[in-house]
Amino acid sequence: MSEKDIYMPEVSILVPGRHHLTTTYWEQYIEKVVAKELCQSLSVQNTPLNFQQGKKAANVIFAITSANHSGTKRNPLDLSKRTMLLDRFGQTLPVSTFQYPIDDIPVSDHFAEYMIKKIYVESQGRFNFTPENMVVMTSTPNVIKQFQRLWYQILPAELKPWTLEQPEYLAERPWEWVEYLVTLAKNGSYRNVDDNVLDKVSKSTRKLYETYQLVPYIRNLFEDGLLGGDGDLTSTRDYREYLRSFDDGAERKYAQIKKYLYPGKIVDIGCCSGSLIEQMTKNPTLQQNADFYGIEVARILYDECIKRKESGQYFKNDSVFFLQKNVVDNQIFRENFIDIFTSFSLTHEVYSYQSKQALEKMIHLLFTQLKPWGRRINVDVVWPEEGNKMVLAAFSQTDGKEPHPAPSEDLKKNNYEMYKTALKNHLESLSTYERFLRFAQDFRKEENDQISYEKVEKAGKQYIKASYASICEFMSKKEYTGNRESEMHERFCDFAFSDWKEMLEKAGFTLHSDSTSYTNPRLIDNVRKGKVEIFEENVEENGKENLVALEYPPTNVFLIAEKPLL
Repeated sequence: MSEKDIYMPEVSILVPGRHHLTTTYWEQYIEKVVAKELCQSLSVQNTPLNFQQGKKAANVIFAITSANHSGTKRNPLDLSKRTMLLDRFGQTLPVSTFQYPIDDIPVSDHFAEYMIKKIYVESQGRFNFTPENMVVMTSTPNVIKQFQRLWYQILPAELKPWTLEQPEYLAERPWEWVEYLVTLAKNGSYRNVDDNVLDKVSKSTRKLYETYQLVPYIRNLFEDGLLGGDGDLTSTRDYREYLRSFDDGAERKYAQIKKYLYPGKIVDIGCCSGSLIEQMTKNPTLQQNADFYGIEVARILYDECIKRKESGQYFKNDSVFFLQKNVVDNQIFRENFIDIFTSFSLTHEVYSYQSKQALEKMIHLLFTQLKPWGRRINVDVVWPEEGNKMVLAAFSQTDGKEPHPAPSEDLKKNNYEMYKTALKNHLESLSTYERFLRFAQDFRKEENDQISYEKVEKAGKQYIKASYASICEFMSKKEYTGNRESEMHERFCDFAFSDWKEMLEKAGFTLHSDSTSYTNPRLIDNVRKGKVEIFEENVEENGKENLVALEYPPTNVFLIAEKPLL
């Protein structure tokens, strides 16, 4: 090693990004930077990079962020497609190129530091970045600021120099082209756009997108009305608790439906962790003569399914497959292909986060994919047949515990985990009456769909007057204190058994005679007895008012819908 090499270390260009698409401008920018001396390229301050004359970049390092995310609006392409794209471009450069996956972490002001450390580990110490041996290429203001705090020099790519606080761009950035291609696809004009426009997308991207038909695929993700940008139903759901609950109930759920299962292609929709499929694969008959498909739309839960399958410890059948798909808007399997569709506590989410029309569309799509005499088994929540009638509810006001104050909104903003714990403690300290008042305040507030009620007094006793369905909605969520904020978005009590029957028959199904609504005895014993009484007002012929006690209404519906032989 010469003295010159000691003072002029090998310099790398770090290019962080999600890398779902590359533009012609972006690729040409990198080509120009690596073709000349580093001091001849301008930084984000519009000044030459501070490197000695004669020094050129030796490596281009692509940091692929959100590498563990795919199949979502924010990250449509999986890691393999993104590496293929960068490989094709990297082969055209006269320098060494490397790719390192950077897994997604919560929003952090230290993401730049994390990225540097992650690459050091992934490269087994080969790349130990410092401001002397690395320059960053990015047009994202927040990323620029993080690296500047670490004293790194910045190549601004599309960002116009000196516009960091009020960004102006010299060309469209890659993600803008992803969104633009989706817009073109929605308008049916993707294949008819002038080549002068599409030439702004790099040839390597166009080839990859054409080969794997990625534009229609990404379009479907963008049109998904059920999920947010990261592939989650709601940002407030605690998936750890959700997983525990689903795993704990898997054996009970299997016992409820096993009588109605038979060999063939069985699909569990909203499979969570795959634990219901795990129970099915233990059945000797199904183990040898069935194929199992788990469909899970939420990214975190789908990832858990894949981990369990890869471990080899959960499923007693090799023919278990998991798909991250949305069955509400898309036909996943061909017509007349599936023998059984199952789901637990899924359909109310479709209605809550989308609409009744979306639920009806899903039912129709499942009907289409089922074989003749195929079954659609669904277990979910239900409301009473006379859900709209007004009732009086007497809630216990003496079953509270030592008071815990309600957490502040400031705590929610600054430390959400601590806020959730404080909210749970607060709710569990309230009496049933106080919990109702808090429920009425929180339920569907963001959707502007809150329940209506009034306080009334009869013979010196206090009651809440509201619709039967509203009282049932509260009772169904009274004990949900851990995943509270997520549950406040979901309606449980919108369809009676007769409503479910009507929707299924409208799609072409016939209802098995064992289909029914029922009351969960655990809810009666632990949640309602001694805490909630429901009455109907009755006016006799002489004008005298009296209250008639009502039985606790059904809490769940068990539906076995069959596709008739046409």
